[in-house]
Amino acid sequence: GGVDGFVRLIDQTLLPTEVRYLECRDIETAWEAIRSLRVRGAPAIGVAAAMGLVLGVRDAKDRPFAEFQSKLEHAANYLRSSRPTAVNLFWAIDRMARTAAALQHLPPQQIVEGLLREARAIEEEDRQMCRAIGRFGADLIRDGDGVPVVGQGSAGRRGIREVVRIRGRRERGRLFGGRLRCAGPRSVAAARGTRFPALRVRIRTDGRFRL
Repeated sequence: GGVDGFVRLIDQTLLPTEVRYLECRDIETAWEAIRSLRVRGAPAIGVAAAMGLVLGVRDAKDRPFAEFQSKLEHAANYLRSSRPTAVNLFWAIDRMARTAAALQHLPPQQIVEGLLREARAIEEEDRQMCRAIGRFGADLIRDGDGVPVVGQGSAGRRGIREVVRIRGRRERGRLFGGRLRCAGPRSVAAARGTRFPALRVRIRTDGRFRL
């Protein structure tokens, strides 16, 4: 939606046994989702932070510029505190801050609208990068190949990474119908290195998989 909308995230702490959506309608909910690992995967964290910044400043869109600027700085610092080691989070927040600075000659209402456009651009750019990975990676997979499945993949972004290269063949008109061996070689925070691969393979192969 517009600046008065909300951000909908998958609560990744409940996967793979349950798929539940979390609706972030304020910056505090977005902060908690990042902090508590409800949203995982570097690109997804970046997008959530960018969207969270919009949630944090939209209530000041009708305030004087000085007050709006103070709100923006506070929201940015608040989101940075959610995951101090998340590189994509800081990158996204800094990019949003640069966008706001470039629009400072406009009324706060228009700055907020510009920030929302930038947050959507961050999401779309990563989506396109993921699709490129799928297109170029598709030709590297042969029948019976083993593919490592690590991190968040489609759950960490809504694009196509790692094992999701299978979809790259679909996009190029060549549905992968052979055998593919997948392995989750690591286990990290919230056991995502072991549980996520099964969910992702099941989703991307329409349920036709065996553990």
